[in-house]
Amino acid sequence: AAGRGAGARRPWQLSPRPRGAVSVAGPGGHYDWAGQLLAGAMLEAEKSGQPPREVLDRRAHDFGQTLAGERPGPGDLDALINLLESHGYEPQILGADIVLLNCPFHAVAKEQAELVCGMNLHLLEGVLAGLGTTGLCACLDPASAGCCVRLKQADRS
Repeated sequence: AAGRGAGARRPWQLSPRPRGAVSVAGPGGHYDWAGQLLAGAMLEAEKSGQPPREVLDRRAHDFGQTLAGERPGPGDLDALINLLESHGYEPQILGADIVLLNCPFHAVAKEQAELVCGMNLHLLEGVLAGLGTTGLCACLDPASAGCCVRLKQADRS
């Protein structure tokens, strides 16, 4: 029956890593997240008939909100910086913005920049939505030397 068994978790939920499994997150990288998000979106899109890109964007956003929800305390700028650092990003405050000096999905993004950078954008939008009080928004900044996503003041375009 639907809603039971191993595949019955919510669509945004990523599988926990089995005990003793090796993570594929290298220095500054979370390729396990990328793989699970991409594969899960493909399977869901195939079953639902929805465009895979829309499914991936939604799943990445939901996963970002989940990450934000795991942080205790207020959703302020310090919480955001701590969360980003604890998940492999290298945030740096630059004026009113936060630039990300690295991309946790760099190796994959080199081959599939549009897809992976979009996924990362939606993941970070989810983080910001989950924290709720940072005053920042996520936007693509492909000219950046680090990550293609920049976090900037929400009232700036």
